[in-house]
Amino acid sequence: MKILLANNKEINNRTIQSYLQKNGYQVLTTNSYPETMEQIDQYHPDIIITDLNTSDSTFTLISEVKTSGLNKQIPIIVMSKAGQEHLVETAFELGADDYVSHQSKLQELSLRINILARCRSKAQA
Repeated sequence: MKILLANNKEINNRTIQSYLQKNGYQVLTTNSYPETMEQIDQYHPDIIITDLNTSDSTFTLISEVKTSGLNKQIPIIVMSKAGQEHLVETAFELGADDYVSHQSKLQELSLRINILARCRSKAQA
């Protein structure tokens, strides 16, 4: 399974990427909106994980993916820190598929990836 991890914090990317790769996932990381959009078209990920920071680029990313032809079927998981519930709500309104808190264990992220992958497989069958 190919995962695109879009996060502007390099340390978070490395930690999450390392964990997911150890669990058998192919992971590509990006740290800017333009790079993320370019890699979506080239890499064709099965799932996108993005950090829900305070910039509008995350919301733009969700909107672009969920309204763009073939890409709209790609599940998006947003990650955020505590106290950003209003941002999570906006992300869901724009089409995000799931949410994981930064305080969550990486095992929970892996579980959510597997659930979304199963749902996507059933929908495509």
